[in-house]
Amino acid sequence: MVVGRPYGGLTILVRSNLAARAKLVTVDKRFVVVSLGTVLLVNVYLPTCDSTEEYRSQFMDTLCAVGVIIDQHSSSEVVIGDDFNFVFCESKLSYRMLREFLDEYNIVPITLSADSPTSYSYCHETLQHYSLLDYFCVSVDLVSQVYNVATIDVGNNLFDHLPVVFRLHLPSDQSGIFRNENNNINNSLYPLRWDKANLQDYDWYTHCFLDAIGLNYAQTILNCSVGCTCNKLWLIDGYFKKILL
Repeated sequence: MVVGRPYGGLTILVRSNLAARAKLVTVDKRFVVVSLGTVLLVNVYLPTCDSTEEYRSQFMDTLCAVGVIIDQHSSSEVVIGDDFNFVFCESKLSYRMLREFLDEYNIVPITLSADSPTSYSYCHETLQHYSLLDYFCVSVDLVSQVYNVATIDVGNNLFDHLPVVFRLHLPSDQSGIFRNENNNINNSLYPLRWDKANLQDYDWYTHCFLDAIGLNYAQTILNCSVGCTCNKLWLIDGYFKKILL
């Protein structure tokens, strides 16, 4: 059983009607890069800001790795976003190092729109700490195409960061990626509701499927008493794998 708070993990979700035109470029523990037409989407999670040499090393390693990807796609416009773990201000060494990187690739930070519900994206209610740690940065040529950047402040968000919505008009030569090539395809999704299922049918099919993989595993395990030391752990592993496969 996995317990506690998981660490790490990044993703970029692409609408189903765009999936065929999106390409996963690379995956790293601190960033994910996807190309969509001539736009390179970079989701980055920088280490927690501190004054240690280890932090500076991780920080620069991440920027260098992202820079290599951008160099390999020199004809693409770039959008970088997510949790930078520091406030964008000149007094921060992290920001000054980041700005040098952004300047090298003609990328600029985008500020929150005036109508954004909040001016912060991170909040700790108990300590009354509020700051803007989540940003989007885009290629200079895309700045005029950005028409809204705002936080979403809703009560059902239990995370200490607010979602940040970033809306961008893609260049004119990208407009075709939004057209469904086959308008006759029904893209409706019908989510399953297990709470509406027929319990008798559920029990029956569960029995049939488990029986098909061999109930002898389960029966052997059930014969063990509490504290048994017969070393049948391999049977449990085997039964588990058969259920998954």
